Amino acid sequence: MAQKRPCDAGPASREHDPFVVAAEFVSHWWPSLLQGVGGVLLVVAGLTDSKHRVIVLPGHLPQSIPFWAGFACVLIGGVVAAIRQPDRAALARRIVTLERQVQSGNEALRSLRRSELSLLARQLGYFSTERISLFAHDRDGFVLVARHSANPRFEAPGRTRYPLGEGCLGKAWDDGSAAVVDLPDPAQDPTDWQRALLDRWNMPLETSAALVMKARTCIAIRIDTAGARAPIGVVVFESQLTCSDPPARTPGAPGKRGGPVLDPSELNKIMKGTDGVRLLCMVEFAAEVRH
Repeated sequence: MAQKRPCDAGPASREHDPFVVAAEFVSHWWPSLLQGVGGVLLVVAGLTDSKHRVIVLPGHLPQSIPFWAGFACVLIGGVVAAIRQPDRAALARRIVTLERQVQSGNEALRSLRRSELSLLARQLGYFSTERISLFAHDRDGFVLVARHSANPRFEAPGRTRYPLGEGCLGKAWDDGSAAVVDLPDPAQDPTDWQRALLDRWNMPLETSAALVMKARTCIAIRIDTAGARAPIGVVVFESQLTCSDPPARTPGAPGKRGGPVLDPSELNKIMKGTDGVRLLCMVEFAAEVRH
């Protein structure tokens, strides 16, 4: 295991150093703090006896001392705050601009990921009855990185987070892959379809009932990194058809469209090639952006 150098912890430790945090707070807010102190002194200056001496201060100082000290604090703090105001306004505008740029960049990245999955779907002969979803592992669950389907309803994102030990995602994460190609028809017997998902993949009945795409074929393949590094994600191929419904075809073969590729062994072979490498890069980049 690589040893951690002392300098590696420098920036992170400084961020959490209470003295650094306090110094940055005071540096940013000292004009407002000075105005607050001045206000307190002005209030104290009003607490005098018949000889105009402040009764709450040690030595009963003359009223003029806390009054003029408070006045000076309020004045200096106000002047500095007024001078800083244009800088804060410019900074606020810059922050808004950067937020818009980040949002535009994220939209461009999402569009690029969908385009990659769209090319793969076309290669596999997928249309409105199929869907491809790419998930990244994130601590104790998964987050959706990209999704494509020719059916807009199926392309919409679902949950914000997917549990680690539930559904085909959890099974593929543990075993490398998970596949079922003959689920009951949910249109004819939704109860049997839900029971099959519960028995095979520990998917709760309320979760399966809420699924927009009720697939009969689901093939999940874990995305492994090179070497000894841990896996980072899962790609899921879904279809409302079963592998026995359409005739399979060779991916990328010329000629008219045949049925979609729903054979687990064929998809595993494809994911070991350049398509799998592209998905790996997408998940790695998404993880870097997220963190």
